[in-house]
Amino acid sequence: MTDHTAALPRASGSVRAARELVAIHGVGLSVRQLDDAGLMASELVTNALRHGRGAITIQITSGLDDVTVEVADEGHGDVAIAPASGASGGWGLRLVDSLADAWGARRGRTRVWFCILLEDRSAQRGGGPGTLRSTSVAYAPSAQPSRALPPFQPAMDTRFTG
Repeated sequence: MTDHTAALPRASGSVRAARELVAIHGVGLSVRQLDDAGLMASELVTNALRHGRGAITIQITSGLDDVTVEVADEGHGDVAIAPASGASGGWGLRLVDSLADAWGARRGRTRVWFCILLEDRSAQRGGGPGTLRSTSVAYAPSAQPSRALPPFQPAMDTRFTG
């Protein structure tokens, strides 16, 4: 398993940086999956820039079966798919929901993750990309906000098969 964490500045260039980091550290993903993962990472960074606050980090963990990407900022609040999307936004989490094999949010500071199963591993298990599905988790702000990003836990907070 490989793990890479990077701090991103609160600047529009971080969106491109997130795509580049996924391309470098998304070990085992096919070309199509790398494109999808880069798009999803850029959407999560865009959300952190638009709706979050404070420092932004991206963590990319490449395991034997999957690649998990988590984007965090120091904001606190609900993470949910917008009820409607249009020219002004609301597409980011919809894209993540349609492209990721699993995704969700962790409690505490805003931390949204997605997971992509490696194509050869998911085929061995009898499934294909999209076998795992997940929805976002709305959460209440914690009473004691954490300043440090806790150690990454590959176990998903919200995951189901469907």
